[in-house]
Amino acid sequence: MKRIRSLNIAGKLYVAFGVACLLTALLGGFSLARLNEANGYVVDLEQTVLKRVEQLADLESQLLKIRVDELQLLQARDEEMRSDELLSLQDDRVAYVEAAKQYEQMTAGESGEMAARITAMQQTASHSYEVGTRLVEAVQAGELKQLQALSDASSEARRALSKAIDDVIDLEHQRRNEAAVATAEQFQTTVVTVGVATLLLSLLSIIIGWRVARAIRIPLGRALSVAEGITAGCLDNPIGAVTQDELGTLLARLDTMQTQLRLRGEADREREADYSTRIAAIRRTQAVIEFDLDGNIVDANELFLAAIGYPLDELVGQHHRSLVDPALHDTDEYREFWKRLRGGESIAGQFRRIRKDRSDLWVQAVYSPVSDAAGITRRVIKYATDITAQVQASQAMIAAVAETQHMVEAARQGDLDKRIPLDGKDGEVRSLCEGVNTLVDNIRTFINDVGRVLGALAQGDLSQTIDAQYEGVFASIKDDSNRGLQQLASSVASIKLSADAIHMAASEIAGGNADLSSRTEQQAASLEETASSMEELTSTVKQNAENARQANQLAIGASDIAIRGGKVVDQVVTTMADINESSRKVVDIISVIDGIAFQTNILALNAAVEAARAGEQGRGFAVVASEVRSLAQRSAVAAKEIKALITDSVKKADGGSRLVEQAGQTMGEIVNSVRRVTDIMAEITAASQEQSLGIEQVTQTITQMDEVTQQNAALVEQASAAARTLESQATDLATAVSRFRLAQSERAEVEPAAPLLSVVKSSAPAAPALPTSLADTASRMRRATGPRRTGSTAVAKRAAIDAATAGDHWAEF
Repeated sequence: MKRIRSLNIAGKLYVAFGVACLLTALLGGFSLARLNEANGYVVDLEQTVLKRVEQLADLESQLLKIRVDELQLLQARDEEMRSDELLSLQDDRVAYVEAAKQYEQMTAGESGEMAARITAMQQTASHSYEVGTRLVEAVQAGELKQLQALSDASSEARRALSKAIDDVIDLEHQRRNEAAVATAEQFQTTVVTVGVATLLLSLLSIIIGWRVARAIRIPLGRALSVAEGITAGCLDNPIGAVTQDELGTLLARLDTMQTQLRLRGEADREREADYSTRIAAIRRTQAVIEFDLDGNIVDANELFLAAIGYPLDELVGQHHRSLVDPALHDTDEYREFWKRLRGGESIAGQFRRIRKDRSDLWVQAVYSPVSDAAGITRRVIKYATDITAQVQASQAMIAAVAETQHMVEAARQGDLDKRIPLDGKDGEVRSLCEGVNTLVDNIRTFINDVGRVLGALAQGDLSQTIDAQYEGVFASIKDDSNRGLQQLASSVASIKLSADAIHMAASEIAGGNADLSSRTEQQAASLEETASSMEELTSTVKQNAENARQANQLAIGASDIAIRGGKVVDQVVTTMADINESSRKVVDIISVIDGIAFQTNILALNAAVEAARAGEQGRGFAVVASEVRSLAQRSAVAAKEIKALITDSVKKADGGSRLVEQAGQTMGEIVNSVRRVTDIMAEITAASQEQSLGIEQVTQTITQMDEVTQQNAALVEQASAAARTLESQATDLATAVSRFRLAQSERAEVEPAAPLLSVVKSSAPAAPALPTSLADTASRMRRATGPRRTGSTAVAKRAAIDAATAGDHWAEF
């Protein structure tokens, strides 16, 4: 600190700027280091965790496709379809092996728990692949009896493999969450550290500024105090310790000036004493004037007349006040002056008198009362020496000191525009004033430049520099300040470039997550549509199976009725009475059938109401209920018509006897036809049961795919949230450094980072098409079971997804 105090003003300012620039450079370096570390976290998250999770999702998708191919292979009814499904299964198995190899390459360097889970997954995958291989070999060898058992084993192995993959995905999620927490903690630490460092830097800058201002203010105050003392007539003011700067030089000059004034005053006092002792000897060489006790002029010698400018005849008889400033004529001080003289008191000192030309005459004089022998004062003799030149020089010095005092006071208050006028000054006074003016000019010019640069720095403008030419220490400060500002601008430009790069990387991650979210939602919509189609297909197949069972029962019943009818026809040959009785029984049966048709109509109406309440899920059932109701109504109409015909047949019993023989033959043919229909309905019933079993397995597979899709959607949402958080933090950092305005050269270094976003965005891969194997499967099933009724809910959701993804793939999920 002593060394700093001994520096001149330029040195103090140099130290202040040097410390501020050094601390700012350290803060910028620390910020760059932390930003690079955060960028490393982001790159690791993007290049490892996300890609590996995406690869695992691809593996699960391949597993689902393989399982669907196996189920379709089991449902194949002919060799051509079985061959197509076998080729599709082999292609999907090859694709799965390729995806597994890619994931194995991604995790080659893993260890610990992750390596153990990956090993378990690979072992499970090997077992699942072997089971699938046996299934393919059985199909190729024609061993169809083993297919169901191998299919069940393959399904179990696939579930175990899916669980192992989920375990690896869970561990990947855990690692991603740990990386996100570490990134957030690092960001908080960086914010706190930079904030504390900024606060300390500001506090240290304030302290340094206060110390520099104090080092300038104290000497200025001391110089002002010395100037005030000299103005008050005190010529022994203490100067204190003198520094080596310009203010110390000013104090040294003031000390020299007051020493010279003190020496002159002492010399004047010595001369006055010498005059009093040698008054008689120098009377002829001294200006002398005599007054009476009333103050009237009695006589004056030539020296006095020459000094005052009056001839003797004009001067004699006038009062002493004619030589005095008119402002003193009627003052108590003037009356007291003559009262003392009349009392015999001598008065000596410097007096201001008025010449004939009204100019000032300063004299060093002694008013000496002259007494007679009795001691009575008779007259007053004044012995005077013209000291006008000395007084004017002293007044000029005092005026210069006062002007210096005013200028120093103005400088202390921050006004460096005041100067000491040089008119009427010469000698050392003029040299002193010129030196002070030159000093203030130099300081003002340099401080103006420094203030301009600091003001621009406070506003965040780093493009301002000190361009004026200086010499010596001022030139060194100028060069170092410009160099420090340039380094600070470079640091800010680097920070801004890094912040922009991190912001763009975070934006790309967020965009990729949004794209992945869109594709996941599309897959979920496709699964939902497929599930809806499978539900409708399941309902239709179950209804067909039920109808087939009922038709089979009706066919059996019809066969029995036909046999009994044949027997009745044989009996009709013997008696027509039995025909009449049978006709009446048939009428009763028709009435019962009519009642059953009416009850069936009521039940179908209730079923339609319940289906309407169920909404979209009950639409297929509502259609079936409507068909049943229509059949019941037609059955009722037919029953009425049959009843009328039977009644008419009773009346025409005679005519019926002729047709009995033909009816017997016809009933024989009917019995044979009904038997054939019964056999066909039995086969249809068995096929419907097998078809229902296959559809249930497909439904289970789709449910598992929907669960995996939901897990993927949750993973994508978490990754998207982390990317948005990182993007927001990078935006805050870019905003913090954006308040600095850089020069053209620094801006040119930052601008090339702008096109980075478009380059990365254009290189992003297009969204892949959704798998079509499930859609093909559903299409083949629809062709096998008849036209499919598409649920409006699934169609609406699919349309909403297509509309949401019709634009760019950067939409956020």
